[in-house]
Amino acid sequence: MISPFTYQLATSIKYGSGHASKIGEALRLICDEKKIVMIGDPGVINIGITDTVTASLKRHGFTISLFSDLSGEASAKSIDAAADLIRTARPAAVIGLGGGTALDVAKFAAALAPVKQRAEHYALAANQLPRRNAKLILVPTTAGTGAEVTRTAVFTNAEHRKVWAWGEELASDLVIIDPQLTLSLPGPLTAATALDAMVHAIEACTHKNSNPIVRSFGLHAIRLVAQNLGQALDKPRDVDVRGKLLVAATLAGMALDGAGAGIAHSIGHALGSVASIHHGRAVALALDAVFSENLNAAVEIHADIALALGVRHGGEPQVVLAEKGAQAYRDFIKRSGIEASLKPNGLSEDVLDRLVEVALSEENKPMCHNNCYQASEADIHRFFQRLLSR
Repeated sequence: MISPFTYQLATSIKYGSGHASKIGEALRLICDEKKIVMIGDPGVINIGITDTVTASLKRHGFTISLFSDLSGEASAKSIDAAADLIRTARPAAVIGLGGGTALDVAKFAAALAPVKQRAEHYALAANQLPRRNAKLILVPTTAGTGAEVTRTAVFTNAEHRKVWAWGEELASDLVIIDPQLTLSLPGPLTAATALDAMVHAIEACTHKNSNPIVRSFGLHAIRLVAQNLGQALDKPRDVDVRGKLLVAATLAGMALDGAGAGIAHSIGHALGSVASIHHGRAVALALDAVFSENLNAAVEIHADIALALGVRHGGEPQVVLAEKGAQAYRDFIKRSGIEASLKPNGLSEDVLDRLVEVALSEENKPMCHNNCYQASEADIHRFFQRLLSR
């Protein structure tokens, strides 16, 4: 029997090759005034993607203030600085252009701008976010985080802990998905971000709060990543393949927003906090380390995930099909080319206790609690040992 559930859609999504070059026309329909603040990461600026967007805006009479003081992952410091700019400029709209960092900074800064509170005041949903004044438009340039369609912003605080904010005010008004913007994404980053999307989808499908809509989004996202990542790595200028990965990331983000993340994210956040390991790689390896326990706790959905990963159903019991899915996922990680060993990152059992502590911290514990397999502290310790032994 299907349990009662609620799924909310709050964002308009426009998909199409070349849509970013028409953003001015889209904003003209939803903005009465002509001031824009754009949050763009330096990499996007350096390769000229920002120029495409600003040219369209200027053709329609918009003036743009650009914020690009971003490095690595979103931080409270960068969010506060961007909010200060928005507060001063009073724009009609805030545009986030880039990967997950730029999108999360744009979302959170736009929400903070009406008040003078700092980002950390809202960490872990300790306080309700203020009502946002400006329209929020998000334009992803990587196919990974799905931040364009979530009501969460992940950031590091002053203590270098990875925390999060949540609220309806972080939902964007318009998302523009343009595969042309991802054609120059390097292979390793293409792989890591696509794996991030796949983990989002798998964890949302297996989450304690999952539902049929979440699973419909998530399973198709898994299918699209499984079918298209290899082609994107082989033919990086293939617009159709890039588009399918972008749609996969957005679907995975919608699934994640409707359910939540699981234990792979608590482990991945610990790896990111302690050793600055790229988020996509961290959560992909983490999920591999916990896959067997997860599938035994939720066999039916893991059998469906196996099919989405491309495993052929030969009439075997669901648990056998689910186990084949675990192997298919492990093989997929290998084919992606990401480094499986954490030793090159300087991680060893010397930091094992610290990793466990971070994974079970206040900001990460809810992800452990909502995982399909209820892991003990001893389990978390064992999962990290698996990762560090590779």
